[in-house]
Amino acid sequence: MKTTMLLTLMTISFMSVAQAGRLEKYIEPKTGRVVEVSTSETPDAGLSKSTSQRVAGVKAGETILLTTYIQNSTQTISRYCDVYTVFENKMAQVGCLGTEADRLEHQDAPKRLDFIVTDLSEATAEVQSLDGFEKGEKAQIAITTKNLKAGRKVRIIAIYTNGEALVEKTGYSFFNSQGVVPRGADFVDRIRLTDLNKI
Repeated sequence: MKTTMLLTLMTISFMSVAQAGRLEKYIEPKTGRVVEVSTSETPDAGLSKSTSQRVAGVKAGETILLTTYIQNSTQTISRYCDVYTVFENKMAQVGCLGTEADRLEHQDAPKRLDFIVTDLSEATAEVQSLDGFEKGEKAQIAITTKNLKAGRKVRIIAIYTNGEALVEKTGYSFFNSQGVVPRGADFVDRIRLTDLNKI
């Protein structure tokens, strides 16, 4: 039986230190507070620097699957999230799609929920390819989902290490180049790779 991992999430807060030089993001591990520090300044001790490198299998600009609490509830839910910033200490700044479950608990729940992930190794990472399918590839969906009918052509926008994938209706990305969370649940569906057929 698979054990569901629950991540400790912290509220995001920001502080900019406007000085000469380029600004880099750092995070305070104890509070989850994200700060920007000029490259001409020495950051405070204990801060962890952002990185463009892969950390715990995750890189900024990709997506992850994340188990979080439902808004105003002790129940948990698995959601897909855009990764905005990855820090060297395995923490990350992410934006996740709000769900119907969030809105049932809290009517004014936002469409996008921002979190600080305290340990990326507990998230499900994105991969370029798995089980013969590749990110960006077009395929045919074999089942009917909330937004898609069986037989429809879709584009794979993310593949995860657990065999799940995010797909979107073909042609939609031509009009929308934002991350998967802003696209929302009307155009993106989460399915198993086994429910896709090659075309």
